[in-house]
Amino acid sequence: MIRADTLTGMAFSNLVAFVIMLTAAAALGTHGVIDIASSSRAAEALRPLAGESAFLAFALGVVGTGMLAAAATVFLPS
Repeated sequence: MIRADTLTGMAFSNLVAFVIMLTAAAALGTHGVIDIASSSRAAEALRPLAGESAFLAFALGVVGTGMLAAAATVFLPS
């Protein structure tokens, strides 16, 4: 059975992820970016918001996500 703190953390992280996706969709949609089919296009879509450092921002986000996933797997029960 899932403990209450785990359930609360999962719900909160899903809420944060939803808000991030909603905000990104609204911001990118405002700039006319509605078709993202590759990671390169996703990084390019950040250009109106991040300027010339768009690819760096995207790369840092991908690396940060990977590090978060790696840290989470350390705590998985065997």
